[in-house]
Amino acid sequence: MPNQMISGFRQKILNWINPWVELPIFGLDISDLSVKYIKFRRGSPGEIEFFGELILPPGLIENGEIKKEDELGRVLASWLSGDGRKLRRYFAAVSLPEERGFLRVLRLPKMKKEEVGNAVHWEIEANVPLKLEEAIYDYDILHSAESDADHIDVVLTAFPKNFVESYVRVLKSSGLRLAALELEAQAVARASIPDFQDAQAKIIVDIGRARSGAAIFAGGGVIFTSTVEVGGKIFEEEISRELGVNPSEAAQIK
Repeated sequence: MPNQMISGFRQKILNWINPWVELPIFGLDISDLSVKYIKFRRGSPGEIEFFGELILPPGLIENGEIKKEDELGRVLASWLSGDGRKLRRYFAAVSLPEERGFLRVLRLPKMKKEEVGNAVHWEIEANVPLKLEEAIYDYDILHSAESDADHIDVVLTAFPKNFVESYVRVLKSSGLRLAALELEAQAVARASIPDFQDAQAKIIVDIGRARSGAAIFAGGGVIFTSTVEVGGKIFEEEISRELGVNPSEAAQIK
């Protein structure tokens, strides 16, 4: 059988199998003051099936770091037994706040894709202030317009191991089924950029409840992030003060 016929037959099989083997996933964003979730409808790109938000008591999470694991776990478990119970049927892809992570662009000699992981492994301690055994990391190979380049650019994302494990413990104790953890800006980029392989540079601004993040996206990956402690809550407070309206009216004006 000609190779192109084999390839075409294999693709047909994969197209038929994929809908059955894909995990039913929803996106979960945990911030200092809220938990937000969204589920896209399978087979309909960009169509939202449902979304919502849970307001958290202050002090459970500060600057992205979980301060009260047991209490946060109980709050989430109670929510998942009530208003958020439908989420138990799905797996959660959870975003991690970039202020606790490290993102670096590494320039490596040109090599095979299967060799990149080992090369990144040896670059970690030279590029982030973490020992290898204290880090959990991942990487993306950036797309280059220069086909004859003598190097490859790789985005390294690393988090302290104890920080990631704290999130995993809370999520598991609450009853959520975890599918993936990733940098918050990467999740936002994939959700908001139609062509994720586009090499053109873009800036993405994510305004949250307590803080806002900006990310530069280029070559198919996030290459820079920055966070400021200004978010929707401050906007509402300023609107309320300047216009003399109550907090709920200020939220509607915002």
